[in-house]
Amino acid sequence: MGGIAQSGTVGQTVRLSPALIQPMASDDVANALAEVTLGAPVQGIVEIAGPERVRLDELVGRFLRTTKDPRQVVTDAQARYFGLVLNDQSLVPGDNPRIAPTRFDEGLSRPIPQKPVKEAPSATSTRPAAQKIARAVLRT
Repeated sequence: MGGIAQSGTVGQTVRLSPALIQPMASDDVANALAEVTLGAPVQGIVEIAGPERVRLDELVGRFLRTTKDPRQVVTDAQARYFGLVLNDQSLVPGDNPRIAPTRFDEGLSRPIPQKPVKEAPSATSTRPAAQKIARAVLRT
């Protein structure tokens, strides 16, 4: 969210589109990727999305308030999102997406795990999706 806010920032104002978005927690993305990777071929496109549709300007406003960022969001239907003008279908899935369980506010309230500087990060030690992929790779 911080990158999206920064992309629309001039001074203390963040100009953002009111287009709909269905944000997904990174853990949910990893789990969905693991399920698709390890599952039977679907012979098509698998769309994934978070459980709630919310307007981009409102979502970033919630993020800024939660992180105590003083910038103000201004709704601008012509604001560009990384170079593009959005509409309500630009950032939401089509019919029958896989819907992840984690709501945006839940993800914001989770503490970010910190690892000791000297410890090498282990993808398989903390993420269920990474564990599934690692087990599948080791079996082959």
